This record gives sequence, structure tokens and C-alpha cells, in this order.
Amino acid sequence: MSQSPARNAYPSFSRIRASANGPARNGRPRPPQGLEDMPTQATAVWQLRRLMFDRGMFKTNELVGPLRDHGIRLSREQVYRLVTQPPLRPSLDVLAALCSILDCTPSDLINIEITSTPAALKRTGTSDSAPAVDLDPVHFDVS
Repeated sequence: MSQSPARNAYPSFSRIRASANGPARNGRPRPPQGLEDMPTQATAVWQLRRLMFDRGMFKTNELVGPLRDHGIRLSREQVYRLVTQPPLRPSLDVLAALCSILDCTPSDLINIEITSTPAALKRTGTSDSAPAVDLDPVHFDVS
């Protein structure tokens, strides 16, 4: 029996290699050359104040009663901080109560933004320049 000529056992790999500069297999455009090694940073944006505003709740103490009805006992000061500052470690019970009160999902309360930071602009902390600090109170790092 004669052997057939050798075939590439994995033709899809040669197709991927051949289209390295074209769109990726998933149809998304490839990043420009040199940007694939850029570090990415995930930032969570706390949307509680905006959701309260959309639901007609303009004062932070308007959440104290509904949270208490859901079994969450927080003082007015704690509720104020919950609304105005993103929690570093949000309790699942508080998150579930907020979602129930505001008729939303956790992804409505927390938006994740992925950004690329060029390595040349990334600060290492070894220079005498001012530290890179984000003073915006509604963002916190997830990574």
C-alpha cells in the first residue's frame, strides 16, 4: 500500500500564522504592532450614586430604611461612605440588598474598565518625581 504525501496535520495553525497581521480568528482587530505587550489595568467604577439618582433617591440617608428592611444595619455615616466611596471589600449581603432595593444587577453597580498603560509612562517609584496617584474617589483597583 502506498503512502499518501505528507499533509499538515494541523492546517489551522498555518492559517493562523499566515494571517498574523490580519484580524484575529475571533473577528476582533489585532492591536497595533508592539502594543500586545502593554500591561493592562482593571479599574472598578462604583455606580451607586448614579443608580440612586436614576431611581429618584437624592439623599444618602434614604437608603438607611430600605437597607434595614433587608437586614443590613448601617448607620447614616456608613451609608454615606457606601454611596460616596467605593467599598474595598463589598459584602455580598450589602450588594444583594442594594441590587434588590435599586432593582439592578451587580454589574450595574460596578463597572469594570480595562485600560492599557504604555510601559514608557508607567512609574516605577525610583525617580524623584511626584508619585502617580489617582485622586478620583469613585475608582478603585480590582487587580
